[in-house]
Amino acid sequence: ASMLWKVYALISLAEVIMLMIGGMSIYDALCHTFTTMPTGGFSTKNASIGHYNSAYIEYVIIFFMLAAGTNFSLHYRFLKRQFNTYIKKNEWRFFFFLICAATVFIGTHSFLNQYSNAEVAFRKTLFQVTSILTTTGYTTADFEQWAFSSQFLLFLLMFFGGCAGSTGGGMKIIRLYVMIKFVLAEVRRMMHPKAVIPIRVGSAVISRDIVRNILGFL
Repeated sequence: ASMLWKVYALISLAEVIMLMIGGMSIYDALCHTFTTMPTGGFSTKNASIGHYNSAYIEYVIIFFMLAAGTNFSLHYRFLKRQFNTYIKKNEWRFFFFLICAATVFIGTHSFLNQYSNAEVAFRKTLFQVTSILTTTGYTTADFEQWAFSSQFLLFLLMFFGGCAGSTGGGMKIIRLYVMIKFVLAEVRRMMHPKAVIPIRVGSAVISRDIVRNILGFL
């Protein structure tokens, strides 16, 4: 726990410095850091992060929202020079896949209908997707003006939340991942009733009791 607090403090310090480089006052940089890392999303500005109209600040906030939505033990391992620690975790890969897939789907639609600039469409979409998936809540665009399909996808992402061991809310990516594995296993079991089909996360076999608890929670 002590080491995780140190990692949390180190990442927070890095965000304060990077936001100040982008032109924020030390007060605003501290306030936004204190609501990015806990995925609280409160801003000192009525227009949230959109107030700054800065691509640099938006990309910095995106990066740290991703960090806040990731299991903090992975950050600790990364700092211990286990540089492949993220990509080895099924949950984090699925978390990253959700962000990429949602950004491509919504970004393509917003580029064709809302924004004439591809980079702006990508950045605005990535920011909103990351903010909602990690349950942070910052905004840089009025997504009520986006297509209903985009709004509905954002609505679903809100329930998924961040990774286990992160500060993000929601039901957590690992539960969603196990649920999908369970559904796929049940489909296979319907075709092969006598087969023994364990549900695995990585190399670990998930017991039926844990799966039942997850399904009950969902």
